[in-house]
Amino acid sequence: MSITKKAISRNKIFASIQTLGPSLTTGIAVIPLGGLMLGLSSILTNTTIIDALPFLNNSIITTVAVLFSNLGNLIINNLAIIFALSVAMSYSKKDSIAAFSAFLAFMSMHTVIGQILNITAKTAEDWTRYATVLGIPTINVGVLGGILVGLVTAFVYKRFKDTKLPMALSF
Repeated sequence: MSITKKAISRNKIFASIQTLGPSLTTGIAVIPLGGLMLGLSSILTNTTIIDALPFLNNSIITTVAVLFSNLGNLIINNLAIIFALSVAMSYSKKDSIAAFSAFLAFMSMHTVIGQILNITAKTAEDWTRYATVLGIPTINVGVLGGILVGLVTAFVYKRFKDTKLPMALSF
């Protein structure tokens, strides 16, 4: 029984899609951690709870609550880059160079978008269309943008990782 080219192609596509699920689990796994941090911060700064438990009204608890809030926001606000890194790592067999390349590609994408569309910090205040990603005013592409950057980076990395550059360009 011979396997046709169509069946081989279908199997490659299916195998590639099967890799996407596990590659997203790293990003998905940190979402509850960010939510937990934001929830704890909210509990520790809730006036009703502070009135019921007066020992929570001190500078140490307030500092911890602010820390939890900042950590939770760090995770939630940067999910796109977390997904870009996890997808690139997963598709490139855990190669850290691919993750670093995904980070650079992610930052480059947002810099180019901001430059082409002439997005400034002032226009980025419209959070429905625009965003500030790691200090770069850009368009809001969300987690899907991070996943796509991770996929493209992994493809380019796998395609060119063994390419030898001319001596003048290599370092």
